Amino acid sequence: MAGQLGVLLIGRAQGTYRARPQSEAVNYDKVKKEIMYHLNINPERYRQAFRMKKQSEDKSPWILLQVLADLFDKWLRPQEVSKVDLCDQILLEQFLMDLDHGTQWWVRCHCPKSSAGALRLAEDYDSAQGEGDQELGIKGRLTTISSEMEHKEPWELR
Repeated sequence: MAGQLGVLLIGRAQGTYRARPQSEAVNYDKVKKEIMYHLNINPERYRQAFRMKKQSEDKSPWILLQVLADLFDKWLRPQEVSKVDLCDQILLEQFLMDLDHGTQWWVRCHCPKSSAGALRLAEDYDSAQGEGDQELGIKGRLTTISSEMEHKEPWELR
Protein backbone atom coordinates (compact mmCIF):
# COMPACT_ATOMS: atom_id res chain seq x y z
CA MET A 1 0.00 0.00 0.00
CA ALA A 2 2.75 2.46 0.91
CA GLY A 3 4.46 1.69 -2.41
CA GLN A 4 1.48 3.19 -4.25
CA LEU A 5 1.28 6.19 -1.93
CA GLY A 6 3.81 8.31 -3.84
CA VAL A 7 1.45 9.08 -6.73
CA LEU A 8 -1.25 10.31 -4.34
CA LEU A 9 0.94 12.79 -2.48
CA ILE A 10 1.78 16.38 -3.41
CA GLY A 11 4.12 19.11 -2.19
CA ARG A 12 6.14 18.56 0.97
CA ALA A 13 4.42 15.24 1.67
CA GLN A 14 5.58 13.89 -1.68
CA GLY A 15 9.08 15.24 -1.11
CA THR A 16 9.25 13.51 2.26
CA TYR A 17 8.02 10.26 0.72
CA ARG A 18 10.52 10.37 -2.14
CA ALA A 19 13.41 11.10 0.26
CA ARG A 20 12.87 7.73 1.96
CA PRO A 21 14.92 4.75 0.77
CA GLN A 22 12.78 2.30 -1.20
CA SER A 23 13.18 -0.28 1.56
CA GLU A 24 11.50 2.13 4.03
CA ALA A 25 8.94 3.49 1.57
CA VAL A 26 6.97 0.24 1.70
CA ASN A 27 6.32 0.58 5.44
CA TYR A 28 3.09 2.62 5.52
CA ASP A 29 3.17 3.40 9.25
CA LYS A 30 6.76 4.63 9.07
CA VAL A 31 6.05 6.74 5.97
CA LYS A 32 2.91 8.21 7.56
CA LYS A 33 4.80 9.10 10.76
CA GLU A 34 7.59 10.77 8.77
CA ILE A 35 5.17 12.78 6.62
CA MET A 36 3.17 13.89 9.66
CA TYR A 37 6.41 14.99 11.34
CA HIS A 38 7.53 17.04 8.31
CA LEU A 39 4.09 18.65 7.97
CA ASN A 40 4.09 19.48 11.69
CA ILE A 41 0.89 17.51 12.29
CA ASN A 42 1.23 16.27 15.84
CA PRO A 43 -0.49 16.43 19.23
CA GLU A 44 1.69 19.32 20.39
CA ARG A 45 0.57 21.45 17.46
CA TYR A 46 -3.10 20.71 18.25
CA ARG A 47 -2.49 21.49 21.94
CA GLN A 48 -1.10 24.88 20.98
CA ALA A 49 -4.08 25.57 18.73
CA PHE A 50 -6.48 24.44 21.48
CA ARG A 51 -4.88 26.74 24.07
CA MET A 52 -4.47 29.72 21.73
CA LYS A 53 -7.02 32.53 21.97
CA LYS A 54 -9.54 32.15 19.17
CA GLN A 55 -10.75 35.16 17.24
CA SER A 56 -14.41 35.65 18.17
CA GLU A 57 -15.36 37.51 15.00
CA ASP A 58 -17.44 35.49 12.54
CA LYS A 59 -17.77 32.59 14.98
CA SER A 60 -20.90 31.71 16.78
CA PRO A 61 -20.53 30.03 20.19
CA TRP A 62 -21.60 26.75 18.58
CA ILE A 63 -18.84 26.94 15.94
CA LEU A 64 -16.26 27.87 18.58
CA LEU A 65 -17.23 24.87 20.69
CA GLN A 66 -17.02 22.61 17.63
CA VAL A 67 -13.55 23.94 16.77
CA LEU A 68 -12.40 23.42 20.37
CA ALA A 69 -13.85 19.90 20.49
CA ASP A 70 -12.09 19.01 17.22
CA LEU A 71 -8.74 20.37 18.42
CA PHE A 72 -9.17 18.61 21.79
CA ASP A 73 -9.82 15.27 20.06
CA LYS A 74 -6.76 15.71 17.83
CA TRP A 75 -4.58 16.78 20.76
CA LEU A 76 -5.50 14.16 23.38
CA ARG A 77 -7.17 11.49 21.19
CA PRO A 78 -9.52 10.37 24.02
CA GLN A 79 -10.98 7.56 21.91
CA GLU A 80 -7.48 6.02 21.58
CA VAL A 81 -5.94 6.49 25.02
CA SER A 82 -6.76 5.43 28.53
CA LYS A 83 -7.98 7.72 31.29
CA VAL A 84 -4.57 7.37 32.95
CA ASP A 85 -2.79 8.54 29.78
CA LEU A 86 -5.24 11.40 29.35
CA CYS A 87 -4.62 12.60 32.91
CA ASP A 88 -0.88 12.29 32.39
CA GLN A 89 -1.00 14.46 29.25
CA ILE A 90 -2.84 17.22 31.11
CA LEU A 91 -0.38 16.91 34.01
CA LEU A 92 2.51 17.04 31.52
CA GLU A 93 1.19 20.24 29.99
CA GLN A 94 0.85 21.96 33.36
CA PHE A 95 4.26 20.73 34.50
CA LEU A 96 5.88 22.18 31.37
CA MET A 97 4.09 25.51 31.84
CA ASP A 98 5.29 25.76 35.46
CA LEU A 99 8.98 25.06 34.76
CA ASP A 100 11.36 28.01 34.58
CA HIS A 101 11.89 29.35 31.05
CA GLY A 102 15.24 27.69 30.28
CA THR A 103 14.25 24.30 31.61
CA GLN A 104 10.87 24.51 29.89
CA TRP A 105 12.47 25.30 26.53
CA TRP A 106 14.96 22.44 26.83
CA VAL A 107 12.37 19.90 27.92
CA ARG A 108 9.90 20.93 25.18
CA CYS A 109 12.65 20.55 22.54
CA HIS A 110 12.88 16.88 23.50
CA CYS A 111 9.12 16.28 23.15
CA PRO A 112 8.50 14.12 26.22
CA LYS A 113 5.60 11.72 25.92
CA SER A 114 4.80 11.57 29.63
CA SER A 115 5.13 13.60 32.80
CA ALA A 116 7.71 11.12 34.09
CA GLY A 117 9.75 11.59 30.90
CA ALA A 118 9.51 15.37 31.26
CA LEU A 119 10.64 15.06 34.85
CA ARG A 120 13.74 13.08 33.85
CA LEU A 121 14.56 15.66 31.17
CA ALA A 122 14.11 18.54 33.62
CA GLU A 123 16.34 16.83 36.16
CA ASP A 124 18.98 16.15 33.50
CA TYR A 125 18.88 19.78 32.41
CA ASP A 126 19.13 20.97 36.00
CA SER A 127 22.11 18.68 36.65
CA ALA A 128 23.82 19.83 33.46
CA GLN A 129 23.39 23.45 34.51
CA GLY A 130 25.32 22.67 37.68
CA GLU A 131 23.13 24.77 39.92
CA GLY A 132 24.40 24.63 43.49
CA ASP A 133 22.59 22.99 46.33
CA GLN A 134 22.36 26.32 48.18
CA GLU A 135 18.94 26.82 46.62
CA LEU A 136 16.43 23.99 46.77
CA GLY A 137 14.67 25.27 43.65
CA ILE A 138 13.37 22.88 41.06
CA LYS A 139 16.24 20.43 41.49
CA GLY A 140 15.33 19.52 45.06
CA ARG A 141 11.62 19.43 44.38
CA LEU A 142 12.06 17.29 41.26
CA THR A 143 14.36 14.80 42.98
CA THR A 144 11.79 14.32 45.74
CA ILE A 145 8.94 14.01 43.27
CA SER A 146 10.96 11.71 41.01
CA SER A 147 11.45 9.13 43.74
CA GLU A 148 7.74 9.33 44.62
CA MET A 149 6.63 9.01 40.98
CA GLU A 150 8.40 5.71 40.49
CA HIS A 151 5.77 4.00 42.61
CA LYS A 152 2.68 6.14 42.02
CA GLU A 153 0.60 7.59 39.25
CA PRO A 154 1.29 11.34 38.84
CA TRP A 155 -2.09 12.45 40.22
CA GLU A 156 -1.60 10.30 43.33
CA LEU A 157 1.26 12.53 44.49
CA ARG A 158 -0.95 14.86 46.53
